[in-house]
Amino acid sequence: MDILGQWKKKPATGGTVQGQKARPPPSPPHIPPRREDMMEWEPTPATLSKVNSARSRNLHGYPSKRPQDQALVGKRAKWVNRDEMDARYAEGRCLRCGRGDCRVDTCPLAAAIRPTRV
Repeated sequence: MDILGQWKKKPATGGTVQGQKARPPPSPPHIPPRREDMMEWEPTPATLSKVNSARSRNLHGYPSKRPQDQALVGKRAKWVNRDEMDARYAEGRCLRCGRGDCRVDTCPLAAAIRPTRV
């Protein structure tokens, strides 16, 4: 039993047995990276990598060349209440002018201004 106890105990001389030198742990072999594994890329500038950036809004009206839009170019949309906006949305019409053949992003009318409360 005494032999088993000596086998489990580490010697107090830093983990080496008398007469043996401590070996350093083996280092992993140095393997240079392969050229085909390297990715060729350039960092993207921070100004272009905004994830949820809003696109430019059509606040001044779309400069349309369509003949049916010429009467509306340069004019401003009238403010409508929430019920009218919901009806336009449900029917698939333009939220700004109410026509069925255009959308807000290409509407020739400028954005409506909320009326002031008196």
